[in-house]
Formats: sequence, C-alpha cells, structure tokens
Amino acid sequence: MSETRIFNRWLVVLGATLIQLCLGAIYAWSVFTPSLIESGWSKLQTQVVFSVGLATFAIAMIWAGRKLPLWGPRKLVWTGGVVLGMGYVMAGMLEATNFMAVTLFVGVVGGAGIGMGYVVPIAVGMRWFPDKKGLITGLAVAGFGFGAMGWVKLAGDWGQFIANFGLASTFTIYGLAFTGLVLIGGIWMVNPPPGWLPKGYKPPSDPGQARSDRSGFSVGQMLETPQFYLIFLTFTISAGAGLMTIGLMKLYPVEALTANGMDPAVASGIAGTAMAVFFSISNGIGRIAWGVISDKIGRKRSILIMTTTQGFIIIGFTAMAGNPYLLYLGASLIGFNFGGNFALFPTVTADIFGTKEVGQNYPYIFLAYGLGGILGPILGGMLGDTGNFPLAFSICGIACTFGAGIISILKPPTKTERRTTTLDPEDAEPLSAEYATSFSHRELHEDDAPAICGFPHTDRELFYMFPSATPPLTVTQFLETAKEREDPTVVMCHGEVAGYANFIPTPDDGICEVGNMVVSPDFRRKGVGAYLIGVMAEKARTNFNADTLRADCFNENTAALLFYRRMGFRPTDMQTRQDPDGRDTALIQMHKNIAHQ
Repeated sequence: MSETRIFNRWLVVLGATLIQLCLGAIYAWSVFTPSLIESGWSKLQTQVVFSVGLATFAIAMIWAGRKLPLWGPRKLVWTGGVVLGMGYVMAGMLEATNFMAVTLFVGVVGGAGIGMGYVVPIAVGMRWFPDKKGLITGLAVAGFGFGAMGWVKLAGDWGQFIANFGLASTFTIYGLAFTGLVLIGGIWMVNPPPGWLPKGYKPPSDPGQARSDRSGFSVGQMLETPQFYLIFLTFTISAGAGLMTIGLMKLYPVEALTANGMDPAVASGIAGTAMAVFFSISNGIGRIAWGVISDKIGRKRSILIMTTTQGFIIIGFTAMAGNPYLLYLGASLIGFNFGGNFALFPTVTADIFGTKEVGQNYPYIFLAYGLGGILGPILGGMLGDTGNFPLAFSICGIACTFGAGIISILKPPTKTERRTTTLDPEDAEPLSAEYATSFSHRELHEDDAPAICGFPHTDRELFYMFPSATPPLTVTQFLETAKEREDPTVVMCHGEVAGYANFIPTPDDGICEVGNMVVSPDFRRKGVGAYLIGVMAEKARTNFNADTLRADCFNENTAALLFYRRMGFRPTDMQTRQDPDGRDTALIQMHKNIAHQ
C-alpha cells in the first residue's frame, strides 16, 4: 500500500534533499586531509582515499540502477544510507589514521553507499514531477553539491568537531548522522502508482529534448556508437579537473596564502571557507542554473561553454589562490561550472540515447566521473608531493578546453534497428530467490492500463502484442480487449506492472490459450516471463482443468519464439496472417504439456 499511496509530492523533494546532503559528504573529504597529513600521511595518500571513494561510487551506481526495479527505491536508499554510515563508523572505530582502514571503509564501503543511494532521488523525483523534470533533477542533485558545506564547517570552523572530539570520533558521529538522515529522507522515496500523472498534466507525444524514436538506445546499442565515447571522454575531463580542484582546495590555497605572508591558521580558515562556503554553494546553484540554461540554448552548447570557461578559470586559479578575495571568486566559478556536469550530462544522455532509457544508460556515462575521480586527484597529489601544484592546474585547464573541442563535434547518432519483441529469450530463466520474493501477481485493474499501453515501443511490437489493435494503443482499446478475455493477469514488482497476459476463450477442452503476453521493457531478462507462464499454467489447471497451454507467436518475433521454446513449448501448427504493412507472415501455434507440473 505504501507504494501506491498518494501524498504531497513535494515531500519527495524534501526527502531527496536530506538524502543528497548526506551523500554529498564525499566532497567534504578535504577537511580531513590536514589532520591526516599531520599524522604522517602523504598528499598522494589523502587523494587515493578520495579517488577510491569516487570510483566505487560510480561503479556501485550501475549496480544500484539494476537493483532499483527489484528492491524498490525506499529499500535501496535505506540500504545505501546504512552502508555509507557503517563505512564512516568503522573507519572511526578502527583507528582513523590507518591508511588501509580509511581507504577500505571510507573509500570503498562509504563510496558504495553513496552509489547505492544517489540514483534513487533522481529516479523517484522524475516520476513524481514529469511536468518539472529539469527543475526537480536540478534540485535533487543540488543537495549533493550543498552537502559538503555543512559537513566541512561542522568538522572545522563552526563545530570544531575535529579539534574537540578528534578525527576518529568525527568519523563516527558523521556515520551515525548520515544513516539517520538518509533513513528519514527515504520515507518518501516511493514511486507513484502506475499511470499516475499530476493533475492537469498531459504528456507530450514527443518531448522537445527527447529522441523522436520512442524506443531509444539500449545499453548495448549505446556502447556501439561514437557519441557515447565523445560524451564519456568530455565528462571524464570535466569531472577530473573539478575533482582535482576539490581535492586540493584546502591544501594549495593554504600554501599560496602562507607564501604571501599570511598566518597559517588564518590561511587555513580562509581556504576552508573557500571550499565549504563559496565552492559548495556555487556547486549547488550551478546544478540548477546550468539545467535551466540548457533548456534555453541546448545541452551541447551549454557543455561547450561550461568546459571552455572552466578550463580558463582553472589555469588562472594559481594566480588567484594567494589572494583571499580572488580565491573566493575562483572557488565560486569552479564550483558553479563543476555543478553543471550533473545537470548537463544526464540530460544530454537522454537527448542523444532516449529519455526512457536514461535510467539504464546514464550509469555507464557516469563511470566517466569515477575515472575522472581517479585521474584528476591522483595527478594533483603526485605533483603536489613534488611541490608543483601549478602544473597540475595547468594540465587540467588545458584538458578542459580539449573537452570543449570534443563535445563540439557531437551529433545525434543514426540508430540501427533494435530487437523488436515482446519477450526476450532470457525472460525464460527461472527466478532467483531474490527475485521470487519481489514479484507477485493479481487480476488486472483499470489503472494498470496506462502502464501496459506503454510497453510496446514501436508499431511492430504492438502488432506482436495486440495484433488487432490500431496504433497507438489507447487505454480504451486495451480495456475493451481485456473484457473479451479470461483471467487477465498482471505481474507486479514494488508497485510497478512488470508483465501481463490473459486467456483467449477457446472451444478446445483441456487447452488454455495464453494471449497478449508481454513483459515490460524495464523488467526484461529478470525472469518475469518464466514467472508469468508459471502463473498462467497454474490458473489453467486450477480454473479450467486444462492439461495443455497454447501460445501463438509470429515467425518474425524471433526472440519471443526462443523464449517459448526455452519454456517447453513445441510447434503444432502454422497459419498465414498479414502484418501491418500488408505482407504475409506466419503465425506459429505452440503447445506445452502442463498436466504433471
């Protein structure tokens, strides 16, 4: 019931903000680095922990994207919050100055928790706000950017946590706080009911920023395009340059300010303010602002401007860091542009490869952030250990201008034909114990119709699914067909419709014919097809005393034919039908013995 309850959707924004404020603590790492260096760490070691955390974050995000439909958003984000908090608590309990322990628990465990939680507020927010996707995505990721400010100041100037409680206790306190706040924010991380839309909102048939083809690109198809690598390389450069700056935002300005005669304690406070206040606030503002700007001038042009200006600012930062006011200005500009990465690269991914597929595709683009998190900070740490911070900034600045040149040649790809089907052969794989506890079935409800009508991405898929339907499939058409069938059944997973089938009335005793069987594209290759066939077979035996299950499939729908074969169906007859183009096609009739199952 909690998955379908309608509440004030702005509570989702509140929950998303609480979650992202905690996940953004990874940007507060620089506040710990002076204490670690005092305990004997090298500058490179401080950046290794930061880099490991970023890389783990990016890798875990791919895993989280796959688990989101299975676990549901609330369970996934709660798990991420517990994992994140546990990492910091364990680092605090097991000697906070031990390099291997901190790398494992803050870098690996903490980074994994961030990756698990990061995808949830974005995905849930876009479902509740289809009418304000840009605004909500910007607000969701802005919390991540603002998060560093509070945690840096609590550990440093304002709260004096490190000075008063020590590094180990600060890690422990932060871990407990992260877990508590994420658990609270996760209360509102639920998807709206299937087919729900805000009052008065009518979905556009072809959103302005989305691809015109409804099917978009699968992950495999995206990875075969040069556009993926152009976007990936640009994101790597832009993220790496910004992350290097974040990692050195405390160390280098202190060095530059003290070289100009400033007291080290005062210089440390100014550098901390530059990072915690000016960079963090601008980082959050940039996420919202660049999203709005890109709606006006386009994603490609926005990325081009962002990376070009970032390059020149980073090159000039070495001349700015020794003056407090110029340091604040430089930190603000770098933070503003860095925040734009998280508004622009998800949306350009949707523009180029399809809006519906962005949940599966963007985590692979986001791996560029992890790669940048390895290259940028380690470059800064290595050159910092040799006393050559300016060279690190110059290399990253020049790389940003190179990234601008890369994105300037980006053009929409020519999409090759995707596999058009209602089922995949892999849908025949049996459910694991984990999936078996996530799926359930029930009779069709009228409010399931909008979701099922969205399953076919092309007219050809609609023909395979509902041969008699006239494109586009409407709710009225679907419900009229359902009334003519028996036992219309849906498979549910965390409040979402994952599959659908019914029985076609047949005069043959002992035979039940499965009709309109389809698995949602979002739940392909997860065993839904095998689960649904099992459900229909049990209904056929129990409700109709049948010993044979029948299914019909067009010969062009090769993937579905392979699915039925794996499920134990065997061809028994073939008939001639006409496809939507008026050409002859074969309808294969198949039977499966269910008498002793």
